[in-house]
Amino acid sequence: MLFRLGKKKSQEVAPQPWMEEPYFSTFIKQGIVWSELVKPPYGVTQHEWLATNTRPFFNHINLIIAALSGSCTEQRCPSVPAGPRIEYFWLDGKGKKLKRLSAPQYFDYMDSFITEQLNNETLFPTKHGNPFPKDFIAICKKIYRLLFTAFTHVYLNHFEEVAALKLVAHLNTIFAHFIHFVDAYSLLDSKDYTTLDSYRCKILNLK
Repeated sequence: MLFRLGKKKSQEVAPQPWMEEPYFSTFIKQGIVWSELVKPPYGVTQHEWLATNTRPFFNHINLIIAALSGSCTEQRCPSVPAGPRIEYFWLDGKGKKLKRLSAPQYFDYMDSFITEQLNNETLFPTKHGNPFPKDFIAICKKIYRLLFTAFTHVYLNHFEEVAALKLVAHLNTIFAHFIHFVDAYSLLDSKDYTTLDSYRCKILNLK
């Protein structure tokens, strides 16, 4: 299952506090060399490195979403907007039937879909000698697009709550690592970044 973007009527873009100080430079640890962090260790193949990192990214954003469960409700988030002109929908398994979901429903679908992929031994092999499928990179790209959807929703719709919960350092660290990782391995296209593109570019300047 995948998401699709739908255009909405133009609206005024809200201020983006995460782009400014003191929030932008707030990380769990200062002095992280992001370009080194995303490099695979010696002897680890690219496929192995992608598989190794995908589950932690998934787990970390799920923890953030869980922390926001009190404010990210069906009443407050009846859809999944990504800025003033973009809305995320869910596609059925055949890529035909669109579903407009509330954010909690969307992330439930996302959780089920990604969990199913990660637990499939033929897609993400864990036993020595088992090969990765030929479409492994394409599968990873689907997963990383969905994870980016979650980051987008959190930053655009719940950053105030993230700050109140004192989770800005955690969110920023996870997202910066994520952005440098997907950039290093070309896991997202420019069209996938939607309204966080300027933020992505600013993060990539952090070496």
